[in-house]
Amino acid sequence: MKTVEHEGDSWAICPDCQGQGRRSRSLTKRVRLRYQKALVEYERLKAQGTGKGTVPMRPKRHLDLCNDCGGSGLVHSESPPIVDNDNFPHIAIIGGGIGGVALAVACLHRGIPFTLYERDNSFDERSQGYGLTLQQASNAIRGVGIVSLDEGIVSTRHVVHTTDGKIIGEWGIRKWLPEEKQTPPKRTNIHIARQALRSALLEQLGSDEHMKWGH
Repeated sequence: MKTVEHEGDSWAICPDCQGQGRRSRSLTKRVRLRYQKALVEYERLKAQGTGKGTVPMRPKRHLDLCNDCGGSGLVHSESPPIVDNDNFPHIAIIGGGIGGVALAVACLHRGIPFTLYERDNSFDERSQGYGLTLQQASNAIRGVGIVSLDEGIVSTRHVVHTTDGKIIGEWGIRKWLPEEKQTPPKRTNIHIARQALRSALLEQLGSDEHMKWGH
């Protein structure tokens, strides 16, 4: 596992997008006027009793990628965010698996007080388990402070074969693209062992201060 090298040692939510990774874009004047016109027409028909009509749908704002954080929702910080005990309750997270640790990391970045409880006595007590395929999950892993997964494998060719080794199907970049263009795209599927991903997430916590093993 590899984390990005930067001046600070910690991550914090982006103040510009509040950790969402995207910013709401204001509606254009044309869209606003069209909605207002449709609303006035609906109210007119309703008042005259000539027809019920359909209530015009309020237009939704478009979401643009946040330029400050690149869509991850996180920015570098010289120190961990200050825990906000006044505005947040202390969260008990039950289970130190991938989901539990990811939630703990998200709380850490947002200054939400938490304690993570895990039944195992240590990280090494659990077996490796099955592998995982992260389908185009680059934004998701960057959202918890992981820039790249060195132990992950990017697949460029998938093969299905019989028990005697006969190939009965194949697909992927190496199958369809010409030889000179077989460069993996930026958005790829990453195959990684479950414990390797869990270890990368636990590293984001920094220490066992918030982790209670054997509980």
